[in-house]
Amino acid sequence: FSHSYGLHADVMDAFMVQLVGRKHWQACDDGNCTNVDTADGDVLYLPMGAKHAAWTSHELSAHLTVNVERQFYVWGSVLQALAKRILLPAASSELDRLQDMRPFGIEADEKSGDDANLLQLISNMALQLPRLMRMPQAVLNFTRDNVKLTGEGMQEEWSLFLEELATVGLEARIKLSVGKSRRKFKTVNKMVQELLKADKQSQRSSLDWVASLITRSVEQMHKDNAQSRMPTNFAGGMQQRTRAVGLPGCCTRSRHHEDSGTVRVACAGVGECVLVTQAE
Repeated sequence: FSHSYGLHADVMDAFMVQLVGRKHWQACDDGNCTNVDTADGDVLYLPMGAKHAAWTSHELSAHLTVNVERQFYVWGSVLQALAKRILLPAASSELDRLQDMRPFGIEADEKSGDDANLLQLISNMALQLPRLMRMPQAVLNFTRDNVKLTGEGMQEEWSLFLEELATVGLEARIKLSVGKSRRKFKTVNKMVQELLKADKQSQRSSLDWVASLITRSVEQMHKDNAQSRMPTNFAGGMQQRTRAVGLPGCCTRSRHHEDSGTVRVACAGVGECVLVTQAE
């Protein structure tokens, strides 16, 4: 018998591939939890931020976790990057030397000082504005359909995002810092108003900058993944034993299956799914 370290959430999307035996899972969405079991050949998808726990019974059980990073590409990451680039002009040369989005991830354990406080504030705001933990449509178009990511392509989304962020109304103080450059705001709304008032040239150059960082990050991730792919013979065996299932109304890109009643499906995360593929 074994179990995970309690109900928790991760900052990546995870695919749990059950290799041997059976495992018991609890997956939650806004406090509503569903229990589901995975058996040999099943695949459980847990979106980033979905709380979950796992445990086994008295039989041998083993699963493979396949993580997909998106913590560097969600609005919470983009906000960190653009707020610093636009509102801390003295730090622009230092920021321009960055090669990817890793400094703006939402992994709390990797932050300290003002950055840790900023991240905690973003996490709190995400309870009212789930969009903070979702990817901009322009980024999705780039990762899914290879549509070139540009600052111009992100401009309208960024403006709409700021207007939506201004409605959160969180009164907490906020600090931005890069090296010796620092700036304080009495409320989140004060910072948002400054971002909305920023001149077009500053906004466009900053959006171009973050678009290039995201592009380089995604391209590097693809290179890294290409070097560590699952062995062909193993992947082929899994494909023969499983079939993908979607749940209408839960996933944006779901597919209907007439025999879906035989498939175990649970929802987790706003507008996303936890789904299990049933072994053939």
